Amino acid sequence: MTGLSNYSRAIDDVVSERLRQIEVEGFTAEHDDRYLNWELARAGACYATVATYKEKTRKDAAKRTFAPGTWPWHLDWWKPKDRRRDLVRAAALIIAQIEVMDRADQLDRKCPVCAEPMNDDDLCATDIELGICHAACLEGSPTVNLDTGEPSDGPITSFRYDDVMGSEGSGQ
Repeated sequence: MTGLSNYSRAIDDVVSERLRQIEVEGFTAEHDDRYLNWELARAGACYATVATYKEKTRKDAAKRTFAPGTWPWHLDWWKPKDRRRDLVRAAALIIAQIEVMDRADQLDRKCPVCAEPMNDDDLCATDIELGICHAACLEGSPTVNLDTGEPSDGPITSFRYDDVMGSEGSGQ
């Protein structure tokens, strides 16, 4: 039964880490839902990756002088420990990403202008105040260069809803 015991300990540790992230670090659902570019999954992948490094490279990573190239945040947040702890943290971050996806799937994805559903093939555009809308709903609206904040004469940038939100409308 040793295998079952180790298995249960691993799950308990991952759940405990996820709860610590929420209760101690303050990484609540509202906080995590702001990440729209798979940051939580990428961070989890980085911790899982560093767990596979040779010991000398792991020691260098533990000095926090570098993080894997896909690390989504400032180096101050990169805190590798030992292999097992890094894998537990990786699993908890991936669970956090899945939770974000699950919450997004439960939302009723509607255009904030026309209140019609947002479908995968819909042509969409982003309004700086309203968020993602049907592109047709924003026709004639003023456009702004997001880099400069200056008005732009160009057409509104459009995209397929699925290209940004994923095939399940998950907000990722």
